[in-house]
This record gives sequence, structure tokens and C-alpha cells, in this order.
Amino acid sequence: MIRKISPQTILDKLQLNQNNYENQIPPRYLDSLKYILHSNLYGYYLAKKTYILSNYTLKQKDLNDCSLLYNRCKNINQHLQKTLSNTRIIILCKKSKHQFCLHFGNSIALALISRNSQQFHKDFCHEVSHLFALSNNKYIDEGIAVFTEKVALLFDNFEEILKNKIWLISQTAHRANKYNPYTYGCTAIASVILDNYKNIKPFLDQCKQASLKKSIELMHLAIQKHFKKQPTAPKKLENPNHEYFLGNIHSFLKHVSYILTKSVNILNFQDWLNLTRCTFLAPVNQTAKQLTKSFQSTHHSPPYDKIAWLFKIINKIHNIKSIKNSQKIAERTRKIILEISYNTQDKQIGNDVLLMIEILEKYIPNTAQKSILKGYYNDF
Repeated sequence: MIRKISPQTILDKLQLNQNNYENQIPPRYLDSLKYILHSNLYGYYLAKKTYILSNYTLKQKDLNDCSLLYNRCKNINQHLQKTLSNTRIIILCKKSKHQFCLHFGNSIALALISRNSQQFHKDFCHEVSHLFALSNNKYIDEGIAVFTEKVALLFDNFEEILKNKIWLISQTAHRANKYNPYTYGCTAIASVILDNYKNIKPFLDQCKQASLKKSIELMHLAIQKHFKKQPTAPKKLENPNHEYFLGNIHSFLKHVSYILTKSVNILNFQDWLNLTRCTFLAPVNQTAKQLTKSFQSTHHSPPYDKIAWLFKIINKIHNIKSIKNSQKIAERTRKIILEISYNTQDKQIGNDVLLMIEILEKYIPNTAQKSILKGYYNDF
């Protein structure tokens, strides 16, 4: 149960105050910490031995989002590594030059996250992942954090990840750069889980105990073992859903465009589900009103109230593409993201909508006609 508590209570647990923190914090992070410690602070109890400090008032929705993502990150990390912290403190700063996580000798971990980031939810999951454990191996630490930030925004728990093998495969579809610990570690984790998820903890423990050079070799073997299973020229998938989850957006949009050109009386439930997944990204000129009319005259359709809200925002998405001012683009896009996020209660399309939000965030602040989606999915 999230509740307000005195910020001093949290600082006392951290044994950190305005007079003694300079000897406990690395110099490069001092300015960021000084800024927030000298601000008017708000304190919240998030979960067992887990607290939030912020220099701005958090709305109930913000607290709910933090609670949801924290619990997802905790569940995921429990399957990846042993938790090394007993008390965890999350500092949310309205604006910060740095974002970081520190582990103190008294089993207390602290993470500072900037709220002004355009990727706040990703950053939140990334730093929260570090709260549970940190080693001296950047490839493992950052690999786990990147893996966590990706899956926590899509899946409720680790079990759902295991069920969605097509997503795991998408993480190993491209060769990872061994000079990038973030992507390389994440790819290795996905590869090991695909082979046998029971091996992931022992694998990561082995990498942590080995030298950096040896751990990179172990990750290389894991990645290569799975990568060799990938066909050099993937056969075209018949199921557009597979195209969608693998990130083959061009093929999926082509399918969506085809749906929109079919006679309305032969659209089926799956057609409409695909429309709800990606209709605002499809290169079509039909307005929300026209789509609504088509939907209502379809013989085989799901209950209209399930996806009506998506049709209402189609025009808003297309209107963004005509705006030149980047600030206005950002403002409009954030509003639409909020509008979408409030309507993800339908479990049948909830995860898909979260994926839409991730794609939509890539439109901030640039919506020029270029390979935005392609670039996104290369990282995704």
C-alpha cells in the first residue's frame, strides 16, 4: 500500500543528510544529489523496505505507475540474479543531469532518476534493476538492466516472457556489438533464456565471477549458439502477428493496408485486432470517422466499445505529422501517450498498446518521413 511518509525518515534509513553525504557519494554525482537534498522533499512508502523521495509532488497515477513497474522489475530480477540489497530508495528528481544507482556497505541501495527524461519509464526500470544488485561487470549489470527495461514495459512477469518466445527471438535476430555492454549483455541473456531459462542464473553468476574478458567470451558463445539457428534469409511468415512482434513493420503495415481495402463485410475479429494494434501507423488517409463507419457495418467484429477509443485518436496521430514546431510535437505526443495509457485495461490488447506507446515515443520530437520505426526495432 503506497502511502506518504516523512522524507527525513527515509534519509535516516539511508544515514545520509546534508552534512555527511559528500564522503559517501562519487564526486561526479555530488551536484545532482546536492540539488535534490536541498530541495523541498516528499517521501513515499512504495513496498517492503522500498521508498521514494522526490522533489515534486507525485500524483496518484505516478505512484501507481511506479508501483507497477517496480513490482515487475523485482519479479524479473528474482529470476536473473540474487538480490544484494535489503533497503531500496528511489529518488525522483524533476530535473537532473545524472541518473545513477549506488550500493552502500549497509545493504542499502539508492537510485536517482530524472523525471524530465522523455524515456522516464525506461529509465525508471533501468535504474530500479540496478537497485537489486550490482557487480563489477558492466556487461552483466547493464545487460540485465536493459533486458529488464524492455520486458517490464511489455510483460507482467517473467513467466509471460517465457511464453512469448517470438519476442525473445527478436532480441537475438541481429548480431550484437561486443563493444556495447548494454545491447551485448541483453542479447546474451535472451539467448540463454531461449535455450533453457533454468540456466540463466548460473550463467550470469559464472560471468560475474569470471574476468571481464572471460565473461565476454561466455556471452559470445551464448549469442553465437543461438544466432547460428537463425536462417540467413528468414522465410516470410504467414501470420502477420509474427511479423508484428518480430518488428517487421513494413510487412505488417502492408497487411494492415490490405485490410483497409477489403470489403467491409469480410473483416473478421483478427483483422480488427490487427487494426487496433497499428492503425495509426498505417500509411492510409481514411479518417477515424470512416474507420468507425466501416467497423460498425462489419459482420464479424468484436464489441465496438473495446477499441472505439483507438479510432478516436487516429486523426490526432496523423495531425502530429503536419506540425513543424518540435515543442508542439512533443506536447501533443505526450498527451496522446497519456490518452492511450489510460485505455489499456483490455487484457487482450493491453500489451500491444504498450508496444504502440513505445513506438509513438520515438516520434518525439522528430516526425519526419524517415525510417524511425526501422531504427526503433533494431534496438528493440
